[in-house]
Amino acid sequence: MNKHLHKLHKLAAILGICMMGMGTAACGALPPAALPSPTRLQTDAPPEPLATIHPDITPEVDDDPYLYPTGASGNWVPVDYDPSTTHLEAYVSFGLSNVTVNWVSPDGEALYWKGTYDRPREDGDWSWTSQADVAQTRQGPMACQDATKDFFYDAEAHTLTFEAEIDGIPQTVTMVRP
Repeated sequence: MNKHLHKLHKLAAILGICMMGMGTAACGALPPAALPSPTRLQTDAPPEPLATIHPDITPEVDDDPYLYPTGASGNWVPVDYDPSTTHLEAYVSFGLSNVTVNWVSPDGEALYWKGTYDRPREDGDWSWTSQADVAQTRQGPMACQDATKDFFYDAEAHTLTFEAEIDGIPQTVTMVRP
């Protein structure tokens, strides 16, 4: 029995060496560029503005989002926010350059508006005419069917204002950050 155990150990050692050789060959076949390196790691942090990295260079592209204030971007709720009632909530996306307004109730939510967001070019009050994302608003049973909607961001009061038809009555909706 000892003799058989010795043969099994030898066989296992030979198989182990063969498998290690195959693993090394496979690993060695990877080009160095495919291996991760600290310089290739990406983070969620936004890149520094070009003006910070190279203050003597003016960017050629006028759409660099890091050169402009964020303005109205972020989440918005009505001034008289009560989560137990049906109300409108908005999200202005700086990165995607769109605005979404949803009807929100304790039972769920439904789209009211989805359209473009024109980023501000300087600090202060900002208004824009949002162009509807018709593919989205056409599908929403409670969505506004207008082609455009005007939004106004008041930098001093920190409010977002727009017109909405609620129960068939046009109303001015004023929102604040939650």
